[in-house]
Amino acid sequence: MDTTGSSLLLIGAAGLAAGFALAVPLGAVGVLVVRRGIVGGWRSAAAGASGVAIVDTAYCVLAVTLGAVAAPVLASWGGWPRIVGGAVLLVIGGWSLLRAVRPGGGRRLAGDTSEAHRPPAAARSDARSHSAGRSLIEFIALTAINPMTLLYFAGVATALGTALGDPLSAVVFVLATGLASLAWQLVLATIGAGLGRGLGARGVRGLSIAGAAMVLCFGAATLVSAGGA
Repeated sequence: MDTTGSSLLLIGAAGLAAGFALAVPLGAVGVLVVRRGIVGGWRSAAAGASGVAIVDTAYCVLAVTLGAVAAPVLASWGGWPRIVGGAVLLVIGGWSLLRAVRPGGGRRLAGDTSEAHRPPAAARSDARSHSAGRSLIEFIALTAINPMTLLYFAGVATALGTALGDPLSAVVFVLATGLASLAWQLVLATIGAGLGRGLGARGVRGLSIAGAAMVLCFGAATLVSAGGA
């Protein structure tokens, strides 16, 4: 194997490590992906997972290309990005909690699968498509409001230095980080969907409420940390 090939493998491994290091620690977005799988099924959760990976990849591109300029600008904003992100998480968590506790919450209680209550196949397909598309957009927006991801990748890119100096190395690094992010988010989506299928209506509602409560806690913690910054 030549030196160039060895270098690209190392860059790819660094990208995978950076992507997993960002994605694996369970945060608010990860909890929301699991919850979407529980109440919306795998397809909706997988679309949300793709949205998360798209933003992570986009932020990685920005970090590799403009990180040296963008990172100081974001840092100069102080705690405001976290204040906005925390407030959004509180709204999402509160709304999700209200939907989960009200009668019929949580995949419409996901318990009635009788043919008498199921829409025609075409209507179900349209509903799933709409749900997946909406989930993709929602998770793109939710992930994009957290510029800490950009700061993270900017730090990683700075640490790698000249190793990302040529375009091919930069592309390999970005693709590897995006692949790692997508892979882990899909794991979370699959876990959520599996939990949703294996539980009855009461179990789905209970986990949905727990997930919403966790998002509320993440939002509150984010606001507290921003206030102490």
